[in-house]
Amino acid sequence: GSRLAGLLPQSMAGVAAVDWTRARRAPISLSYAIYPVFVLTTPLIETIQTGSVSGSFPVLVAFCGAWITGALFTLNVVGNEGAVLPATVLSPAPARALIGGHIAAGALVGLPATVLAVAALGVAGPQSPASVVTLTAGTVVVAGCAGPIATGIGAALPRHEAVSVSRSRKAIIPSTFGFAVYSLVVGIVALPLLITHTGIITTLVANTVGISAVVLGSVGIAITAVLGVAFGLFSVLYALRTVESYRFD
Repeated sequence: GSRLAGLLPQSMAGVAAVDWTRARRAPISLSYAIYPVFVLTTPLIETIQTGSVSGSFPVLVAFCGAWITGALFTLNVVGNEGAVLPATVLSPAPARALIGGHIAAGALVGLPATVLAVAALGVAGPQSPASVVTLTAGTVVVAGCAGPIATGIGAALPRHEAVSVSRSRKAIIPSTFGFAVYSLVVGIVALPLLITHTGIITTLVANTVGISAVVLGSVGIAITAVLGVAFGLFSVLYALRTVESYRFD
């Protein structure tokens, strides 16, 4: 209601609080964000059946967790505002609070959950302690960059109207094309990290080139970080300009 609308322009904390309130009141509006979970279905079943964690499972969790973290609240930064959009964009300096708040809302929920899951599964799996450390560190990078990456895509491809998400429910969710573009970009950013922490590839490269798994993992983190920061910075700047441009409409 009006109380929530009043929070939007005030601060990033206010925007994040509104995002969490909306999610609690209408969780169906986040239904699109569970799609990456389907990637984990088969390895999760195998883990339960065998009672052991495969080396690839923590890697998949790292990617899917980051994927979900960025998609939660930042993939439709303008469209999500709905009827309160005019009040939001006409307030003093709305862009930083709006974009930063949406990023924070997803990161504060998704990032710690993903990092803890990756670390726990890594310890339980066959990977070396050093590889678990580098994979966990890389997860922080990917999950931290995913939200900023999503902002510009959501700003460029907004969806303002509610669509049917079940037989009787409608909600404003990101556009399908926007979600696809975001998924592709996050996949590109995460790929170096994922490749350098995949057992067969890591062993092959280490034996062929003669470098340790830790060095290889660190290289993967570095490349992922460069890509993530580049895409994320460009995307955030575009999203900020887009929100500011609404002030003159």
